[in-house]
Amino acid sequence: MPWYKNSTIIAALIPTVIFGGITVWQNSQNNESNEKGADSAASGEAREKRNEDKEKSIAAGPPISITAGSPDWLPVQYVFPKRLQSLGEMKGHADWDDEYGEWLKKNQARPIGLYSVRLTMAALRDETTIIQDFKLKDRDCPNTVHNTVEDALNAPPNMHGTLVDPLPVGGSGEDVQRTVIGFEVSQYDTVARSVWKGYPEPITADDGMFGYEIKFGKRVSERPVVLEQKDARTFDIFFASGADCTFGLEVNVTSGNEDLWIPLKIGAFGELRASIGGGHSSYDAFVRPNPSGGGMEMVNPKEGYVPVIKVTGDDVSPGA
Repeated sequence: MPWYKNSTIIAALIPTVIFGGITVWQNSQNNESNEKGADSAASGEAREKRNEDKEKSIAAGPPISITAGSPDWLPVQYVFPKRLQSLGEMKGHADWDDEYGEWLKKNQARPIGLYSVRLTMAALRDETTIIQDFKLKDRDCPNTVHNTVEDALNAPPNMHGTLVDPLPVGGSGEDVQRTVIGFEVSQYDTVARSVWKGYPEPITADDGMFGYEIKFGKRVSERPVVLEQKDARTFDIFFASGADCTFGLEVNVTSGNEDLWIPLKIGAFGELRASIGGGHSSYDAFVRPNPSGGGMEMVNPKEGYVPVIKVTGDDVSPGA
C-alpha cells in the first residue's frame, strides 16, 4: 500500500510537520529578536558613547557658545582711509548685499563715531556659568594718546579720505530681550558700562547740528549675568569714539574652577580686531546713495556731514 494511503502514517506525520514548522518559525523569530536586541544594544552603546564624547568636548572647550546676530543699530557712515577716485562698476549698485559688503571691506571701511554688535552667549556646561565683565584689549588710538609734545604735534588727523553714506538696509527684524552695554573707546576709561534704555537717541547739538547721544550707566561688573546649562543672554555692545582707534574685546566668564577671558569677534566685518573712525571736519571724497535711485554717486565732499556723537554718563540715578 502506498504510504500516502496509509492513514496511520499520515496521522503520525501531521504533528511532526506542523510542530516541526512551528519550531523552525519560533527559532527564526528568536534569532530575529536576538538580532534586533543586539542592534538595539549596539545603538544604545553608540548613543551613550556619542553623549560621553560630547560631554568631554564641552568640558574641554569654552563654557559658552557665542553667536553673532544683526543689531538694531547700524553705522550711520563709514570712512575710507584713502580718497576714492571713482565708483567704477559699483556706481549702479543699489543693494546692500555681499558684493557691497566686500567693496566696503576692500576699501578698509571703518564705521564713524558709533556702531554696535550683537552677540548671544549660551551656557554649555551642567554647572553655573557667570558672565562677569567685558574689557577692551590692546586699544590703539594713535592721534589721541601722546607721551611728548612732539608726539602731539606729529599726531595724524582723523581719517578723511572718503566719507561714505551707506546704502539703505533693513533692520535686524529680531525682537529679542537683550542686555545693552557699551564703551567710550577713545577715552582712558575702558570700563564696560550699561547703556540707558532708549539710547542712542537723535539730538540737536548746541551748535544746531544733528547728531546722536549715547548715555552710559553703571559698570557691567556690578551686574554679572548668571546662566545655567542651555540658558542664553543676548548682548548689544556699543562702541563710541571721537578718534580713530583699533581694539579688541574680551568677555570674562567663570564656570566651576575656571576663570577665563574669551576674545570676541566685534569687527564691522566679523574680525577679532575692530576699527572705528573718529570723524573729521572735511573729506577728500564723498559717496552717497543716488537720491534719484539706481545706485551710488560721488559728489562734492563739502556736501558731506558727519553727525555729532555726544557721550554722557549717569551711574547714580534710577535706571542707570
